[in-house]
Amino acid sequence: MMTTRWLPMGHAVRALQTEILPPGGRLEVGRGEATVYYVDSGLRRVFRLGPGRDPMRVHWGVFVEDGTYGNGQPLRPCAFEIRPPEKSVEDKAREAVRREYGEDWENGYTRPTPSGDLSARLIFDLARWVRPALAFVADRRHLGYLLLNEGDVRRGELSTFLLHLSPSRLVYSFMLARDLGDTELEHAVFRKLARNRDCAAAGSKTFGAAVAYWANEIARETGVDLSDLVTASKKANGPS
Repeated sequence: MMTTRWLPMGHAVRALQTEILPPGGRLEVGRGEATVYYVDSGLRRVFRLGPGRDPMRVHWGVFVEDGTYGNGQPLRPCAFEIRPPEKSVEDKAREAVRREYGEDWENGYTRPTPSGDLSARLIFDLARWVRPALAFVADRRHLGYLLLNEGDVRRGELSTFLLHLSPSRLVYSFMLARDLGDTELEHAVFRKLARNRDCAAAGSKTFGAAVAYWANEIARETGVDLSDLVTASKKANGPS
């Protein structure tokens, strides 16, 4: 099993790049955490390793976002997190992991001292899940359909964790469809909008009103013309 010294965070992740992470990533180190970016198929795939709320614990995460409309920050409607089963699946194995190792993805991993090794459990989990998590989304079209899902999507042991409400994700799915010239994806967007237009959304808005709000906000931020989506959000069936 690989061992690596906890020198600066960047040294630890460089060792992970050699033996666990896919090749070709761009490493950035700062604020006690290390991030590796992969750009392909129009997507930005992000691996992060760093401290959580407990300074004696380290956490890792994988995020996927659109390479055109993202900005390198995971907390956007065009991005979501890929999670392993300790977080997304309630089962006996989750408790077994905690009892046996005292650490897991949700609760964090023991942070070694400068003279210690990285946690064996951390290395084991990274070797098991990071590459499949980074490859979870095939391309921008696949991302567009995943954003339209009402709930998280599970594949094997991994699942998505959708960070934003459905109306804002629908707007980005529409933007991807237009940017790709994908009429099937665009029609899927309008079908969902038509089905849910008058349904209750977060707060006091209907789904259609929430879509119109987010479309206006995102249009101001990105400069993309979303006026036809705003109009469609007020109609039962959207454009023909």
